[in-house]
Amino acid sequence: MRDFNCIMNPKEKIGGLSRIFNSKSPLRKFQQDGGFVDIHCNGPGYTWTNNRQGNSMMLQRLDRALANSQWILRFPFSRLVHLPRIASDHCPLLLNLTPNLHRRRKLFRIESWWLTLEGFKEKVKEIWLTSINTPLQRRLRNLVFSLQKWASSHRLNIRARAAESINTISKLQELPINHPNRAGEATPIAQLEDLMFKQELYWPRGRKIIGFAKETGTPAIFI
Repeated sequence: MRDFNCIMNPKEKIGGLSRIFNSKSPLRKFQQDGGFVDIHCNGPGYTWTNNRQGNSMMLQRLDRALANSQWILRFPFSRLVHLPRIASDHCPLLLNLTPNLHRRRKLFRIESWWLTLEGFKEKVKEIWLTSINTPLQRRLRNLVFSLQKWASSHRLNIRARAAESINTISKLQELPINHPNRAGEATPIAQLEDLMFKQELYWPRGRKIIGFAKETGTPAIFI
């Protein structure tokens, strides 16, 4: 976060001499080479002025905050605010890492049991490709929100199925030993063990992360 003394595109300048914009500017090259994302900002669109009036006025967005995907995932709700210019020709920048949050949010992680559910990879691809034309920060936030919502519905389903299995096991075990249905006890027990296993799994690190990222087209750091 700093004054880069350079604009990213022609829309970030008003007034002054008209010049041919160089799409291969040092700032754009720096952003592309480093894989940085321009953090979305609120407030005045231009951060610098020449402090002149009328036709001589010139406004530019020279100040900005750039971040890589790791930083964005660590602070997914961050907000950059351009404060009003008071005693300077530049707007002060305020970077709020946790706006309007009353408690610390847990770091988002994919859980391994999600991978055991049918259609998980297809769901990730669907969410990721739906927002292909949006900024990376917003795209990652949408992916996190959508997957959390998707996982929540499946978690409730797993708990309901587990409760049903426990109820079935209980009823079978209450039957007399010589009852013919007692032989079916192994099936709901196996189902319950599978459901409990899914709830206790956590996504492993290592090569599987890269493999899954390549297969779904999502950033490896997200996993």
